[in-house]
Amino acid sequence: MKKIAFTLAEVLVTLGILGVVSAVTMPTLIQGHQKTVYVSQLKKVYSDMNQVFLRYKTDRNALNLREAGNLNSKDKLLDFFNKYMNVVSTCTSNCFDYDFKTINGRKKTFTFDRNVVLSSGAIIWFDYMGSDNIFVSLLVDVNGDKNPNTMGRDVWALSIDNDGKMDDFMFQFYNTLKDAGANLDGYTNVSDTELREKIFAGNCSGDGTGCFNKILLDNWQMNY
Repeated sequence: MKKIAFTLAEVLVTLGILGVVSAVTMPTLIQGHQKTVYVSQLKKVYSDMNQVFLRYKTDRNALNLREAGNLNSKDKLLDFFNKYMNVVSTCTSNCFDYDFKTINGRKKTFTFDRNVVLSSGAIIWFDYMGSDNIFVSLLVDVNGDKNPNTMGRDVWALSIDNDGKMDDFMFQFYNTLKDAGANLDGYTNVSDTELREKIFAGNCSGDGTGCFNKILLDNWQMNY
């Protein structure tokens, strides 16, 4: 019987094609996996933060954080994080020892002077603001000082409102302006969904804020 087999040239061509396909698809697959990891880390921080602020209100039998009291300064917030979260280290000055950037590669700077490092590796910078919409402002790096240190990837501008719920900082910032009667040129008489979409489109790829809105709109998927 006649034996049929591939020639060496055919095998090499096949391997070459597989190599090209792999080179094209692997970066996309790796990036998709990284996005999933970042969102998973963010979701854990989101869940943990909502739980600890709820616990704080419950411990003090209060309806909101203002009524609960004793969270009206950065140092008192630091005490709160140390008591209610798994903190492994804290910082009270010169708390930025690495650089941040936006998705389009621009350098991003912040002025927080308090942070905590959690046992998960996440770093949370914070400041007391005291308003209903932004009771506490936050910057969260879900994987600490590991790369990419990029807004909208592993770094997020967030806030805690007076009810103790975490949300996007810019979303609550616009709500604060709306509550004050400001005319925001297309941002005022819109639904929350439309407002989130507008903030994401106008800010995320620019200054790096507002990216969390898209995560919420897409049911905890990083589709950008």
